[in-house]
Amino acid sequence: RFWLKPISYCDEVLTLRTNADVVKFKINMTKLSETEYQLNYYNHDNALIYSYKPLNFKAWIKVDFRILQATEGIVQLKLNDRLVTTWNGNTLGTNGKISKIYFGKTGNQYTSRDFCIDDIAINDASGTINNSWCGNGSIVCIHPYANGSINQFTPMEGTQNFENVDETS
Repeated sequence: RFWLKPISYCDEVLTLRTNADVVKFKINMTKLSETEYQLNYYNHDNALIYSYKPLNFKAWIKVDFRILQATEGIVQLKLNDRLVTTWNGNTLGTNGKISKIYFGKTGNQYTSRDFCIDDIAINDASGTINNSWCGNGSIVCIHPYANGSINQFTPMEGTQNFENVDETS
C-alpha cells in the first residue's frame, strides 16, 4: 500500500521487476489534461488489466495491491479503499518472482519524478498475521522508561540514558 500525489506527469508510477529486470506488473499514468490523469495497471504480459480515471494532479490517492505469486496466482488492486480489479492467472510468468520495486520512470530512465509517495506498507503472505491487505496504519509514540540494550552515549545528567530524553510527552 502507498499514497500517491502526482505533481506532474511521469510514465511509470510503480514497476515490480524480477532479479533479471523483467517487468512483472506496473502502474503507469496517462495524462488526460493539464489537471487530470488516469492510472493504468498492467500484468506481466504487458496486457492492460484496468484503467482508472479521471484523477486530479496534486490530490492524494491511496493505492493498495495484493499479489499471490503462483502459477494460479491472484492480483488485486484497490484505489481509495475500493476494489477495482482482480486478475487471476500465472503471476510467476518467466524469470522468477518479484524482487525489485521502482517508483517513477520517464522513458528508459529511472530518475526522480515530481510526485509524492507516502506511507508505504508491505505485508508478507506467509505466516498467520499481516498476510493480507495492509491496514490504515498509525504512528504510536512510545515513551522511554528504561535504558535499552544499546547505550552509546554518556549521560549528561542523571545516571541513565533514557532520563536525558527531553520530549517525553
